[in-house]
Amino acid sequence: MAHPTHAEILAHLANLASPPGGLGTLHYLAERLCVVQQALKPVTTPRRLVLFAADHGPDAESRVGTTIHHIADGGAATAVVAKSTHTELVLVDVGSRADALPESPRYRSRKVRPGSRDFTKQPALTVDEFRTAFVVGQKEAEQSHADGMRLVAVDALGAESAHVANRVLAVDTDRTDDLMGAWGAVGGRTSRPSRGLLQEPLNSG
Repeated sequence: MAHPTHAEILAHLANLASPPGGLGTLHYLAERLCVVQQALKPVTTPRRLVLFAADHGPDAESRVGTTIHHIADGGAATAVVAKSTHTELVLVDVGSRADALPESPRYRSRKVRPGSRDFTKQPALTVDEFRTAFVVGQKEAEQSHADGMRLVAVDALGAESAHVANRVLAVDTDRTDDLMGAWGAVGGRTSRPSRGLLQEPLNSG
C-alpha cells in the first residue's frame, strides 16, 4: 500500500478538526507523527518519555537532585501522569551535582560532569563534554528504537534548561563546519547568540 503524501496527511487532519487549526500545537505534532510514520493513523504505543537531568551554572548544590529522587521513586507528578497514560518513563542523569542513584528501569546515571560551568565566565561545556553528552542522547534514541518504541518524547530537567536549549538552537548552522564544537561551547563569553556565531568553538575546532 502506498504511503500517504504530505498533502493527503494535511487534508486528513483538516477533516478531523473544526475550525481549521483549532488543535493548535497538537495539530503540528499530529502532522509530524503522520509524516514520520508515513501513515494517516499513526501508532503511539508503546511509547517512552526520556528526561535528561542536569544542573547548570555556578551553584554548588544540586537544584534538581530532589526532583530526580522523586521521579525515580515514582512519586513525582511526571511519573504519576506517565504511569496513568501508559507511558514508559526513563530519567537520565547526564550532569547533575547529586549523587548517582542505583540503576533501575526508570533511572540511569550517564554523567558527563557534575553540572555545567558558569557561562558568564567560560564555556558551559567543553567541546569534548558536549560531544559526550550528545552521544548519551543518541544512545537513548537507539535504545528506544531497539526496545520497539513507536513514540519517544524527550525533555530536559534542570534550572535554566530552556535558556540553555535556546542558546544551542541559536547557533548558525550555515556558518560553521563543526556543529559539535559550536554547540559544545555555548555560553562562553565570546558567544554571540543574537547572530548565532560562536567564535571560541570555531577556533578550537
